[in-house]
Amino acid sequence: MNLKLILGVVLLAVGIGLIVMSSSSMDTFGEKVSKEFSGNYSDATMRNLIIGIALAAGGAGLVIFGIKRRK
Repeated sequence: MNLKLILGVVLLAVGIGLIVMSSSSMDTFGEKVSKEFSGNYSDATMRNLIIGIALAAGGAGLVIFGIKRRK
């Protein structure tokens, strides 16, 4: 397997994991209270969500372009 393809799959998996973790933490009592008073979710939750989206997008790009180059 190509190293870029392997790295892409790993980044995609980690990104999806971070997105799932941050979206499930948005439903906790502490996050709901924080959102009620400040209007935003906590910094850690938003940071993990943004990093997860970036990693998933980068990993998907590596996987897509890694597969195209192999053919």
